Amino acid sequence: MLLESITIPSFQTHFSYASFSCQFFLLKKSPLQVCEDVMKLNLLTGKPLKDLPDLLREYNLPPGLFPRNITCYEFDQLKAKLIVYFPSACEVTFKDSSVVRYATRVKGTLSRGKLTGIEGMKTKVLVWVKVTSVTVESYKSDKVLFTAGVKKSRAKDAYEIPSNAIKVEEF
Repeated sequence: MLLESITIPSFQTHFSYASFSCQFFLLKKSPLQVCEDVMKLNLLTGKPLKDLPDLLREYNLPPGLFPRNITCYEFDQLKAKLIVYFPSACEVTFKDSSVVRYATRVKGTLSRGKLTGIEGMKTKVLVWVKVTSVTVESYKSDKVLFTAGVKKSRAKDAYEIPSNAIKVEEF
């Protein structure tokens, strides 16, 4: 049986009390599958990691902010850095008709009711504009505030359920 060796560089993820350098011996797995395997299991406890919608809910953000088709995500609790990976650039049209595009990697800083310093996400406001932050003012707020060069307030309930994304040629 032929084993393929893939080395994953040191990374911190949402169980980030230490950095890990992992060597995995996998049977014919792509790097995307490796990412999925690494992110689904907490290497410290052996327990499955939270789904991204559950993590977003804990931080008072709508669980459907990211589409269903993520490859995996990393969350460094100490630095509050969130990185979400996608198999390709994609786009979601939400039930309020707003359109958001995602690059293959979306990075940001996660805090209570906010995802700020965003890289890799943009929304259409007449033209495509980079999203720099997403905020929910309070737990009971019914609005999600997208900051994208101009501020655009949208109904929070449009982002409650993760949607299916469609592949786009370019971010």
